[in-house]
Amino acid sequence: MREFQQRKMFRSLMYSKLAIFLLLIVFLFFIFSIIGVYGKNRKATGKNNEVESELNELRKKKDYFESEIDRLNTNAGAEEELRDKFQIAKPGERVLIIVDDDKDGKGESSQEKSPNWFWRIFGR
Repeated sequence: MREFQQRKMFRSLMYSKLAIFLLLIVFLFFIFSIIGVYGKNRKATGKNNEVESELNELRKKKDYFESEIDRLNTNAGAEEELRDKFQIAKPGERVLIIVDDDKDGKGESSQEKSPNWFWRIFGR
């Protein structure tokens, strides 16, 4: 009988409004904690993807620069780079520099300045 009364008291305590309210508060606390962790997880995943893409770009740049260093370590590569940047010629070679006769700097020829095809053919 005493055991039955203890169970009844335990059940009445567990099913009371105060106990249900406290369990609801604990449940809501866990729900909000889970939502917070989920949001942080999404941010971390996005940041991880950004960092990985940046790492891949940096690896590509590293490979490019290593190939450029290998090319410049050869005689032909160094000669090519010197010729491109400083217009250096070997002894016995001549350098030819072509200059445009464009005085206004816009790149238009005298024919393109005429207003229409009639004036281009017959002149002014």
